[in-house]
Amino acid sequence: FPQTNDFKCLTGKLSVGVHFALINASSDYWHDCGYVDGTFAVLSGKPFKKDEHRTYRSIELQLEGLDRIIDTSPTETQFDEEKSSSSITCSNRCWEWHRDNLSMKLYFAGRKCSDPHSFATPFAPVLRIDAVSPLTVVDWWLNWVIPLQEIIASAIGHTPDVMYMLAIAEHTSKREQRDQIFKWDIKQESIYHSTDTTRRSESAIKIQEDNINLLDLLMKYQELLASHHPLTETFQSVALSSDQHPRSRFLLLIQALEGLHGFEHREEEDKQCQAYKKKKKEFLAHMKEVITNGDYKFLKESMMSSQFVTLENRLITIFDTLPPGVREKLDRNALIRQFRELQEEPNMKMEAALARIRNKLSHGATNFEPSDLDDVVEILYRVVRAELLRVLGAPESCRMRLLKDAES
Repeated sequence: FPQTNDFKCLTGKLSVGVHFALINASSDYWHDCGYVDGTFAVLSGKPFKKDEHRTYRSIELQLEGLDRIIDTSPTETQFDEEKSSSSITCSNRCWEWHRDNLSMKLYFAGRKCSDPHSFATPFAPVLRIDAVSPLTVVDWWLNWVIPLQEIIASAIGHTPDVMYMLAIAEHTSKREQRDQIFKWDIKQESIYHSTDTTRRSESAIKIQEDNINLLDLLMKYQELLASHHPLTETFQSVALSSDQHPRSRFLLLIQALEGLHGFEHREEEDKQCQAYKKKKKEFLAHMKEVITNGDYKFLKESMMSSQFVTLENRLITIFDTLPPGVREKLDRNALIRQFRELQEEPNMKMEAALARIRNKLSHGATNFEPSDLDDVVEILYRVVRAELLRVLGAPESCRMRLLKDAES
């Protein structure tokens, strides 16, 4: 003792009669007690097979932030003061998207209250995804739920919580068998639509106004992850770790922009690099006939082996595509002003300052106040989110909402 065991899938039955499966589970057993946990816990009214993971054709879930990207109301309310009466009409509004063998549906689910002294009908936005090929809970989570979180994060500015998640294995019966998914970061509660919540801060995405196809955005995000696009891979670190120190977030955001530029201009830069190598070879061949062997050796060793684009130039190219107010706000920032004074270069370009600050922070050559870094991070985070939405193919209006707030 203790007796410790690991299981890919541990199945059992609770005393209340509900069947469970613990995925990637471990158990610790002592003389008279034991403890068991897993990465995922699945509860079902149907027994699980011991020798295989159950697969599901559909999932239903609620994410924090879904209510903020929906820009229409689930009901219409009318008041008649003369008759002292009121009425509520449910719009039954939903959005459906289809692509290949997949479908997605976003809709409102309502809950009625039977109390005659306090009439209320709250509504919660719910998202459902159906696939022809069934997937395990882990595959649904990694390939669909996490990318969804990151797309919503690009719209609202922080990683949304998963409120609940249900998995549907079969579609044959009239009443679908829905297994409930548990995980440490699934809250198991519902967020109901509230005007106060949606007015708190504007979302970059508005489903109705922008005519957004959420399924297309999600599948594009999956394509970018599969191709190891540097922006999506770096955004995962920023979006899913919002409690990082401003220093780390600053370095990651600059890295995201640098990687984005390099990825989108790699063919052009490869051509420039090849042209440089050819020119260098011709130049050295000419100089060998003109200068001494010692000078030639020094020149050959001193010349760059290949041409490269500086971080400053990459940032200039990116900021040239943004509204001028973004650059102006960064130009006035306290951190940029302090760095210019420190370097005694009052006319230093904002992009040059950002590049040199990144280099000094990376090498531990200097430090800055976290609050000053945080002011820059807030702007850079909006720029990265806006660029991510552009890469995903979201309408320009989504990008402009983020950049407009970055200017103010």
